[in-house]
Amino acid sequence: MNRTSTIGSLITALALTTVNAATPDCSIHPAKDATDAQLASLAKVTQAEAEKRALARVKSPAKVVGAELQVEGGCLFWTLIVKEAGKAGMEALKVDAGTGTVLMAKHESGK
Repeated sequence: MNRTSTIGSLITALALTTVNAATPDCSIHPAKDATDAQLASLAKVTQAEAEKRALARVKSPAKVVGAELQVEGGCLFWTLIVKEAGKAGMEALKVDAGTGTVLMAKHESGK
């Protein structure tokens, strides 16, 4: 499996993982029929800021290898895939598109 399809698969898998009930509620609830352009205009946190928050959460040398603005469960968030230097697998994170709060972080082995 090539790197692009692996990252796409991780983003898809993370999108299917609902935001845990123990996490804070999301701040932006877009309309169900919102277009990608409308979603982008609703996001108060840029992709660059979401990436910065995700990298701060990981705390080790790492780089973002995939990012996507998504809606799940009526919530707008950034899904980010982060590869940590010297570690197997990747970290998948969800960052609230309104506040920048990391709602979820999960290690994916990539196997």
